[in-house]
Amino acid sequence: MSGTFRVRFRVEYKGENEDVDIPAPLTVEMDDGSTVLDLLRNAARFHQQFAYMTKKVPGVGDVVTAFSSIFNDDEPGFSWIFYSPHDRPLSKPLGLVKLTAGDEVLACYERRHEEREDQKIQLGLIKVHH
Repeated sequence: MSGTFRVRFRVEYKGENEDVDIPAPLTVEMDDGSTVLDLLRNAARFHQQFAYMTKKVPGVGDVVTAFSSIFNDDEPGFSWIFYSPHDRPLSKPLGLVKLTAGDEVLACYERRHEEREDQKIQLGLIKVHH
């Protein structure tokens, strides 16, 4: 038996540009079995500010390269990093992270930290075994 549930999605920007228009938090209706990548798709259907771009990375899957008209920027090392409930960084590709009722997902544009494996996975810099 399948059903639906709600997930809260919020966005933070910790970049260097002060004139960035970040979308307000959004509650999204999701189907059972949905992933974080499905959440991005549903949010983008709701409002243009939630539009995103991905690239396929072998061994990883879809990696977010732009969100809300803001692209990952390798020069200063800023990227979109996604966090799960309780603000823990996701440690699996977005298409593999299953959502449940009441979850909150945070998309944060922030400076990358070279030692953080969770960021390397999300950016497709290292492969994971499913």
